[in-house]
Amino acid sequence: MPSSQYMNPFDYKKFFAKYLRAEHTEKEHTAFLKWFGQLSEDEKVLVMEAFQSLSKGRKWPETPEMDRWSQAIESRIDALEGAEKEPFLPIRKFWKPLPWVAAAAAVFVAVYMFLPKASLENKLTAKAEISKALEKEQFAVPEKAAVLMLNNGAVYTLSESSINEINEEGVSLEKGNDGFFLFQNTAASTNSQTQLVRTPASGQVNIQLPDGTRVWLNALSSISFPSQFSEGPRIVDLEGEAYFEVSKLNVNGVRKPFRVRTGRQEIEVLGTHFNVNSYADEDAIKTTLLEGRIVVHVKQAQVNAKETQVQLLPGQQSVLTKNETLLKVENVDSQMAVSWKEGFFNFKETEIREVMRQLARWYDIEIEYQGEVKHERFTGYLPKSMNLETLLQILEEGGGVKLEYENRKLHVRTI
Repeated sequence: MPSSQYMNPFDYKKFFAKYLRAEHTEKEHTAFLKWFGQLSEDEKVLVMEAFQSLSKGRKWPETPEMDRWSQAIESRIDALEGAEKEPFLPIRKFWKPLPWVAAAAAVFVAVYMFLPKASLENKLTAKAEISKALEKEQFAVPEKAAVLMLNNGAVYTLSESSINEINEEGVSLEKGNDGFFLFQNTAASTNSQTQLVRTPASGQVNIQLPDGTRVWLNALSSISFPSQFSEGPRIVDLEGEAYFEVSKLNVNGVRKPFRVRTGRQEIEVLGTHFNVNSYADEDAIKTTLLEGRIVVHVKQAQVNAKETQVQLLPGQQSVLTKNETLLKVENVDSQMAVSWKEGFFNFKETEIREVMRQLARWYDIEIEYQGEVKHERFTGYLPKSMNLETLLQILEEGGGVKLEYENRKLHVRTI
């Protein structure tokens, strides 16, 4: 293996072994792709050959679906080789027959695989977007700015230029070098403002609260908080979805708790990283803990006291469904819950209606179902910057669903 500053930090053979056993996580796959993208051409060849060697004896299915996807990937590579810029990955020259193209793409490219109710062994369907240049042409989701609303009725667009126009007592805001909008503590002011940040469809925003807590706010979501946290717990109200990295705050040697209210539940935090999905159109409120400790409370008086709360450990998720009064706790891959903030849709055996709800929020479209909608489930990893037409084509080619888009309305029919 040629020497390189990038070769040592990543144990790619260990990752390959986990990948071939389907035991890898999305975080590990993303880390591998980032590492692999920094290698030289010769190093990439050797790494790909190592994968081929480790995969010897594995039977890749020879099915019509495999042929169709291999041909689709071949066509994509043909198009990229004719482009002005070089393809992101030189796959074709390393593997024959065609099934290896799909197999290689699945691990070496940010490939987006959709498997409706099927395992890799009985249905491998892959779609490769292997050129960054091509992605720039196809990815056409418009950027939309979040807004700041104050309790005096004032509304401001959250952009680097517009924040200089904010001249409100009790409001202090600046743009950080890392892209976060930083809300400053205004303890010197006698006028504490309630501040609400709201995102549109297709929009996300990152903010830092006056106490230093960092919040990533997903599309069609809002969070309200005071310009200064008074005595007692720090309380914010959330609608939609957000990821929190809560700052620890001590007052007179006592930790000041942080609470997130989301309709039917309240989350008590001391200092931690967690994600909350509380969209009104979802079947459940899901709270996922990545680091630290939180206690999730159900805000319903009729529930027995011992059943009103659960404490989560890292890697656990609480689920509060609309028709239930008890919290259910599950062990999950917590990185899946926060893929949205990294710019990806991440589906794992996700029911078709949930997939469509995510698309509706991000692309600002209406979903209409035609006939009986079967319980198709999808697994895949797709960039949120991909244009809708390309994404729908990938979903359709995965099988099991027919999608027709017209006048901002998506017609969905299972087949």
